[in-house]
Amino acid sequence: EFRRVLFRSLRSDGMFNRKKERILGLIGALLAAALIGFTLYLCIQITLEPGKYDEIGIHFTSSDIQAMYMMYIPAFIASIISAFAALNTDKNPKICGIIMIVTAIIIIFSNIINIISFILLMCAGVMCLVRKEKKSFI
Repeated sequence: EFRRVLFRSLRSDGMFNRKKERILGLIGALLAAALIGFTLYLCIQITLEPGKYDEIGIHFTSSDIQAMYMMYIPAFIASIISAFAALNTDKNPKICGIIMIVTAIIIIFSNIINIISFILLMCAGVMCLVRKEKKSFI
């Protein structure tokens, strides 16, 4: 009983269980992908029907739309890559941590609305880089 309580973060195969990093990374990456995907959808709607939003005062030039695409498409791709990296935190925690931190920086530069995703991905990335594996003496 004492061993199980003391070493409960160790999995049965002896590897370190990084459940917290995985959950934070997945929530942050999927939230970012959802928000950026919705913003891309709005950009596509503005591109396809340019005069539709003139009534409410939204006017974008073609260079504005192109700049939005150049910001949001790489951020969307980075958030998807970060979601896959969050699933593999047990195997390569250092690489996954670096991917999550880089994704968080890309996401915050693309859209300030993603501040929650930025915080979650930064926390998960730092936790992946900092947490050390506990050695079992059993």
